[in-house]
Amino acid sequence: MSMRNMAAAKNALPISPPTTYGDDPFSSTWDADRIFGCVCDSGWAVGTASGELQATEYFGADCSK
Repeated sequence: MSMRNMAAAKNALPISPPTTYGDDPFSSTWDADRIFGCVCDSGWAVGTASGELQATEYFGADCSK
């Protein structure tokens, strides 16, 4: 997934609202469609409600732990 698409991903809510990355052609975000990474599913419910966690989780490059 490109940096542009990661910035707009909604699966980090409610921790951070989706944003844009690379929409201004004159900014320093020239790499928006040149750098790619993985977005892995969390092993637990993420959020601020009861039973949800705001904790980091390590995944390998292919989302395998």
